[in-house]
Amino acid sequence: LEKPWTKGNISQTIKELSLIKDKGVSCDFFNSAFMVNGCNKDYLKLEDSVTLLPLIEKLVSAKYESSFRCGIKMVCMLFDMYSDSIKQGKRNMKLDSKTNDGYNQLIKFFDSIPKIETIQKRDLKMDKNLGALLEEMKEFCAEFKK
Repeated sequence: LEKPWTKGNISQTIKELSLIKDKGVSCDFFNSAFMVNGCNKDYLKLEDSVTLLPLIEKLVSAKYESSFRCGIKMVCMLFDMYSDSIKQGKRNMKLDSKTNDGYNQLIKFFDSIPKIETIQKRDLKMDKNLGALLEEMKEFCAEFKK
């Protein structure tokens, strides 16, 4: 990961990270690359975001709290980054096929999050922020499910 990262090649770094498939390495990377300085669509492209989805899903499904929390933070970040763009693009129907495919993958991912067992087991009354996020994601996904 170090070579492409030091060269500023985020796409290659993410591809290599997806090959490693280590939750600890993924959390360390996400925390240092995205959580500390924030993230935006200029930095993390749609294609790279889609590449991250399986890693994020594994974190959200993890039994360890630190991995789960890291995954949830990444879900929140992607939802914040893309939900408005997806709404606008889907409503206006002015998307190229690559962007449309990426958006559809994100919608499918957002739709799957509330169904993950580790989330189903949580007391959402105690974790109000997570409960609110899940509700927002459900409403968002309902708009685009056909």
